[in-house]
Amino acid sequence: MMPDEKQVPAPNPEELRERLQALHDQLQQARTVDEPTRELLRDLMRDTRELLENPGEPPFQREQSLRERLEDSMALFETSHPDLAWAVAQVVDTLSGLGI
Repeated sequence: MMPDEKQVPAPNPEELRERLQALHDQLQQARTVDEPTRELLRDLMRDTRELLENPGEPPFQREQSLRERLEDSMALFETSHPDLAWAVAQVVDTLSGLGI
Protein backbone atom coordinates (compact mmCIF):
# COMPACT_ATOMS: atom_id res chain seq x y z
CA MET A 1 0.00 0.00 0.00
CA MET A 2 1.29 3.46 -0.89
CA PRO A 3 1.80 5.98 1.97
CA ASP A 4 -0.95 8.27 0.65
CA GLU A 5 -3.50 5.48 0.23
CA LYS A 6 -6.12 5.05 2.91
CA GLN A 7 -7.27 1.60 3.76
CA VAL A 8 -11.05 1.39 3.87
CA PRO A 9 -12.28 -1.10 6.45
CA ALA A 10 -14.29 -3.97 5.05
CA PRO A 11 -17.99 -3.95 5.90
CA ASN A 12 -19.04 -6.38 8.59
CA PRO A 13 -21.93 -8.84 8.42
CA GLU A 14 -24.04 -6.61 10.71
CA GLU A 15 -23.67 -3.76 8.23
CA LEU A 16 -24.84 -6.12 5.48
CA ARG A 17 -27.87 -7.09 7.56
CA GLU A 18 -28.74 -3.42 8.15
CA ARG A 19 -28.41 -2.57 4.48
CA LEU A 20 -30.42 -5.62 3.43
CA GLN A 21 -33.15 -4.55 5.86
CA ALA A 22 -33.12 -1.01 4.42
CA LEU A 23 -33.35 -2.44 0.90
CA HIS A 24 -36.17 -4.76 1.92
CA ASP A 25 -38.05 -1.78 3.39
CA GLN A 26 -37.56 0.22 0.17
CA LEU A 27 -38.72 -2.73 -1.92
CA GLN A 28 -41.92 -2.91 0.11
CA GLN A 29 -42.58 0.80 -0.45
CA ALA A 30 -42.20 0.69 -4.25
CA ARG A 31 -45.77 1.07 -5.50
CA THR A 32 -45.81 2.52 -9.02
CA VAL A 33 -44.14 -0.15 -11.14
CA ASP A 34 -45.07 -2.23 -14.17
CA GLU A 35 -45.59 -6.00 -13.93
CA PRO A 36 -42.05 -7.10 -14.98
CA THR A 37 -40.56 -4.69 -12.45
CA ARG A 38 -43.00 -5.87 -9.80
CA GLU A 39 -41.88 -9.46 -10.44
CA LEU A 40 -38.23 -8.39 -10.09
CA LEU A 41 -39.09 -6.63 -6.82
CA ARG A 42 -40.81 -9.78 -5.51
CA ASP A 43 -37.73 -11.87 -6.34
CA LEU A 44 -35.38 -9.36 -4.72
CA MET A 45 -37.60 -9.16 -1.63
CA ARG A 46 -37.65 -12.94 -1.32
CA ASP A 47 -33.88 -13.20 -1.64
CA THR A 48 -33.15 -10.35 0.78
CA ARG A 49 -35.62 -11.83 3.27
CA GLU A 50 -33.87 -15.22 3.03
CA LEU A 51 -30.49 -13.60 3.65
CA LEU A 52 -31.91 -11.70 6.64
CA GLU A 53 -33.47 -14.85 8.11
CA ASN A 54 -30.33 -16.97 7.64
CA PRO A 55 -27.40 -14.62 8.30
CA GLY A 56 -25.05 -17.36 9.53
CA GLU A 57 -25.47 -19.52 6.45
CA PRO A 58 -25.05 -17.32 3.39
CA PRO A 59 -25.11 -19.44 0.23
CA PHE A 60 -22.43 -17.74 -1.83
CA GLN A 61 -23.81 -18.76 -5.21
CA ARG A 62 -27.17 -17.23 -4.39
CA GLU A 63 -25.53 -14.07 -3.01
CA GLN A 64 -23.48 -13.72 -6.17
CA SER A 65 -26.62 -14.11 -8.21
CA LEU A 66 -28.42 -11.62 -5.97
CA ARG A 67 -25.55 -9.16 -6.30
CA GLU A 68 -25.60 -9.45 -10.07
CA ARG A 69 -29.36 -8.93 -10.16
CA LEU A 70 -29.07 -5.98 -7.80
CA GLU A 71 -26.44 -4.40 -10.04
CA ASP A 72 -28.70 -4.90 -13.05
CA SER A 73 -31.67 -3.39 -11.24
CA MET A 74 -29.83 -0.21 -10.17
CA ALA A 75 -30.07 1.33 -13.65
CA LEU A 76 -33.74 0.39 -13.86
CA PHE A 77 -34.56 2.14 -10.58
CA GLU A 78 -32.31 5.21 -10.91
CA THR A 79 -34.89 7.52 -12.47
CA SER A 80 -38.16 5.98 -11.31
CA HIS A 81 -37.21 5.09 -7.72
CA PRO A 82 -34.00 6.92 -6.68
CA ASP A 83 -34.31 5.91 -3.00
CA LEU A 84 -34.59 2.29 -4.03
CA ALA A 85 -31.60 2.63 -6.38
CA TRP A 86 -29.57 4.11 -3.49
CA ALA A 87 -30.53 1.24 -1.17
CA VAL A 88 -29.59 -1.28 -3.88
CA ALA A 89 -26.23 0.44 -4.37
CA GLN A 90 -25.53 0.27 -0.62
CA VAL A 91 -26.16 -3.49 -0.55
CA VAL A 92 -24.05 -4.08 -3.66
CA ASP A 93 -21.23 -2.04 -2.10
CA THR A 94 -21.42 -4.04 1.12
CA LEU A 95 -21.48 -7.39 -0.70
CA SER A 96 -18.44 -6.29 -2.71
CA GLY A 97 -16.65 -5.20 0.46
CA LEU A 98 -17.26 -8.63 1.95
CA GLY A 99 -15.81 -10.26 -1.17
CA ILE A 100 -19.16 -11.64 -2.26
